[in-house]
Amino acid sequence: MPVSLICIVVVSLLTAAPSKEIQDMVDEVRVPSGKAILASHH
Repeated sequence: MPVSLICIVVVSLLTAAPSKEIQDMVDEVRVPSGKAILASHH
């Protein structure tokens, strides 16, 4: 378990940050839109 945490940190420090376009796309995907499906079942 500690080895995987160290690997995550090392890889994140060695890789470049995503471009602004990619960050905007991820933010767009995270924002929910449309009707909530689960709300009608409760």
